Amino acid sequence: MRKEVALILVVLMLVFPFVKALGPNPGVVDGYVDDTEGHPISGAMVSANGGSGTTDDTSYYVFSADNPKNGPVKVTATYGGGEGSVTVTSDNSRNARAYVTICYAPTKPTITSSPSGQHETTIKLEWNSGEEVKFGYPTYDVVTINGKESKIEGGGSHSLVEEINFGNYVWSVKTCNIPPKGVAHNDVFCCSDAVGGGYGAGNKPPSTPSGEGSSNEGLATLSWVSGIDPEGDATYDEFRFSNSSVEISPAVSPYITPAEVLINWEIRTCDIYGACSPWNEIHTVTCSKISSECPSSEKVNSLLKVFSESTSPTEVYCNGLKYNGSLLRLDLNFKEGKKISFKNSLNSIEDLNKCPWCYDGIKNYDETEVDCGGVGCPSCSFLEQRKLPLWIIWIILFLVAFIFIYWYYKKKKGHAGVEYFHPINHLSSDIKRVLRE
Repeated sequence: MRKEVALILVVLMLVFPFVKALGPNPGVVDGYVDDTEGHPISGAMVSANGGSGTTDDTSYYVFSADNPKNGPVKVTATYGGGEGSVTVTSDNSRNARAYVTICYAPTKPTITSSPSGQHETTIKLEWNSGEEVKFGYPTYDVVTINGKESKIEGGGSHSLVEEINFGNYVWSVKTCNIPPKGVAHNDVFCCSDAVGGGYGAGNKPPSTPSGEGSSNEGLATLSWVSGIDPEGDATYDEFRFSNSSVEISPAVSPYITPAEVLINWEIRTCDIYGACSPWNEIHTVTCSKISSECPSSEKVNSLLKVFSESTSPTEVYCNGLKYNGSLLRLDLNFKEGKKISFKNSLNSIEDLNKCPWCYDGIKNYDETEVDCGGVGCPSCSFLEQRKLPLWIIWIILFLVAFIFIYWYYKKKKGHAGVEYFHPINHLSSDIKRVLRE
């Protein structure tokens, strides 16, 4: 067993050098480091592709790195708060030489004022530029709002006013230097870290307006109270009929229109930025025809005669209302030159102040039952719903009374016969006697 282990170790020792030779051959990175003024820098830390080194007194560096063959090599050097980098291409042996210039960035700018509200479409940024502390180069500031850059000459205090739309914004500002002409590396510049923040510009719609309608002399007046914008923006109203795609904008309350049976209209309030409340749909019930006066007493008397003699429906018009005579009792109360007051067997119609469809025997418009409910008709009670005709109710009451009398006298007398109806016979005799007198 020991011999076998020893043999394996010998084989591994012999094979290892060949395996290593087949692996990647690390390249070499070397070069020099200086600053934008052309001054050589010793003691700078340089790194690339997993390798690193330090410049000597002549600003030279050299170290091994896992460079690609004939590929890009990014070399970075840092010293005294400055930094520089350059990308070069390695040769066929994976070696690369890079001359790196270290740049010293200005200090970060200081924000003095930034948007704080949530409803501003004009934002203002204020800041103090960063300072160039190494060589005193000129500077400029870069302001970025949602990826859009603006360059402003640096130094001192600055402000930027921007018109924006509602939405979310990310903004930042940084200070960069500009090495002047005559400097060894005037094409090399660097910038401070950016400072900034986010801003959300939102817009809330106004509240929903409220409205109501009324009619007089054949005209409907549609009035409303505008919604209120929670952010105090100027507002306007929009109006439309529900069955029309035409909108009136801006609309002013009240809106006057010829009266119809049922007017469905909608109103909403918008702010000047285009945010609108939901449409408020309003149903206005109106009676369109208005007469100056109703029939005279002679006319009413003739109508009474027609009602009493006619078995077919008879129509009566007053204030644009159409009535079916077969629905009415044979008595009409009237006031000369005024509106007629009809009274039928089920309810009282005072001064004809309901709309025409409330008496047509059909459940239509906004009625909840036949000829009752909704805005323009009487409220629905049990009798107004006509669940049972009145004559059926009287029959039921009569039968209940008859059964009670029958049970009462049967129990009292204890036998059946004509005497059960003795009180009824007495009542009949009393009626005949009164009639004779």
